[in-house]
Amino acid sequence: MNLNKYIALLSLFVSTQLWALDSFYELGWIKPGAKIEKLIQYPKLVDELYFTNQHELMWNNDELANQLEFQIGILDKAQLSPLFSRNVEMLRTYRKQNQAFEYDLLATDTLISYLNYVEQAPKLGMTWFFEDQKIGSLNQSSLAVGEEITPIFADAVVKNPQSSAVQLSKLLDHYAPPVQHYDAFVQAYALLEQQNELKTPLYQQEGLKRSGDALPNKSQLLDRISLAGIDVSALEGKMREDKKQAEIAMATFIDESIEPIEAVEEPNPMTEDDALVGMESASLMATEVDLTQQESAVEVTKPQPYQDTLDNDLLVVVKKFQTMHGLNPDGVIGPKTMKWINIDVDDRIKLLALNAERMRLWPKDRESIIMVNVPAFNMKYWYQGKTVFESRVIVGKTERKTPLMITKLDSVILNPSWNVPRKIMVEDILPKAKRNLSYLSKNKIEIIPKWGSKRTINPANINWNTLNPKNFPYKMRQRSGSNNALGLYKFNTPNAQAIYLHDTPSKGLFNRDSRAYSSGCIRVEGARQFAMSLVDTQGAYKKSRLENSTRSSNARVPLHQKVPVHIIYQTVWFDNGNINYRDDIYEYDHLAAN
Repeated sequence: MNLNKYIALLSLFVSTQLWALDSFYELGWIKPGAKIEKLIQYPKLVDELYFTNQHELMWNNDELANQLEFQIGILDKAQLSPLFSRNVEMLRTYRKQNQAFEYDLLATDTLISYLNYVEQAPKLGMTWFFEDQKIGSLNQSSLAVGEEITPIFADAVVKNPQSSAVQLSKLLDHYAPPVQHYDAFVQAYALLEQQNELKTPLYQQEGLKRSGDALPNKSQLLDRISLAGIDVSALEGKMREDKKQAEIAMATFIDESIEPIEAVEEPNPMTEDDALVGMESASLMATEVDLTQQESAVEVTKPQPYQDTLDNDLLVVVKKFQTMHGLNPDGVIGPKTMKWINIDVDDRIKLLALNAERMRLWPKDRESIIMVNVPAFNMKYWYQGKTVFESRVIVGKTERKTPLMITKLDSVILNPSWNVPRKIMVEDILPKAKRNLSYLSKNKIEIIPKWGSKRTINPANINWNTLNPKNFPYKMRQRSGSNNALGLYKFNTPNAQAIYLHDTPSKGLFNRDSRAYSSGCIRVEGARQFAMSLVDTQGAYKKSRLENSTRSSNARVPLHQKVPVHIIYQTVWFDNGNINYRDDIYEYDHLAAN
């Protein structure tokens, strides 16, 4: 559904004169000078809408009010807009104080602002969501509420309010953040808000904790892990049972260790016969004492008191927690895992809210598309709605960020040469060449007068001692080969920023958790498989060149169909209903912790 299709343009300037609220004064809905006067952004438009529905209340339905407050609350928690933060606070205040008329007017006005925001998000979202610039005064001249909202208000006259509430609910549903697995998002968000009220204590430990190690407070650790949405109830139950059994075993041992005190009888005078009988009895007693001593020689093991440990059951949960946060699931609780265990709940809520709104920028269509999620170090290629290739990737380091952009992949280059970007040439290669001129020949780097030139310049003819890299007048090119910076495959995506996908000779870097090592371009693991997937799905001219390529041949294999490439930035997302968090490598989330 296209918002512009259903919203007709109003006049260039929507009047903000207070006389637009006169009808509400006359009806006794509000009093002159009330705070609501300053809150309403579109008084004339609000007045027209309520005139249309003969001044029927539209938001006196708890479920509908909850839905509006939830969606506006996401913008508040994302810290994107003082306007929406103020409005959601006032809506909750009016609702709590049973000020139904004020609530209705502000809810309608807020809905208009919300639709305006949704309309402008695709154009201004990169600024709002990544540059920490708050949503200011929304461009009122671009907004009109016509066919989208007016019929709903008009229907309230001839239909029951419940029907109008259903229509408003559908409208809100349609313009909610386009999060995959929206129900899972709502559930995770609600859990975090609930847990935020509890103020769960931080978990503390000294050093690393590995399998079998004692823990200072297992219960506290489980509480913190549960904040991420992992169900730990089974472990908590087992822990309580283990504690109970340990206490029973200890109590039983103590009871059995206490020897009973026997009564001592007074001796009676003995006769001669008694003495003979006594000798026989003494012999029997000696035998019994000997047997008793043998029995007592069997040592009874003292049970140990309960001790919190990183046992196998907890190890499984820790590994799941690590996977959820993009960490190596080794089960070791170290600094990286501790950072996510103790992240502030408010920060988790902000991450969830902000990334939900970022989803408005990315395409929903999965017919034929490549998406690179930078902080996830991941790339997916969809064809006909299905994932046909997925790979770990290496992205730009913090000082040379991979830009967020849209481009198209048009061809695969086999055994490419590398035109060295000027920044890399000036900052990296030229200083190394000045120190050791053999660096150029060792890495097969040529100096050329301009791009595409076959003529090379002899490095020996350059005065390296006086050279200022910033004034270097030439270009550099690295010849094809297995050690070429682009590897054996380049995936050509023509764009002004010279950002493309490619293979790499440094394949060991793919095994690291954090993979921000490039100078901006994207290195793809399994580049040959990716190339074959592109050719198999899109078709290609000169396909045989790819299938029969050798390390020495150089060729361009054009695709029949160009594939859109979207480079995105999501530090939180849902996959198969499961939430995922990633480190904010470029600090676009603007958390206080950064």
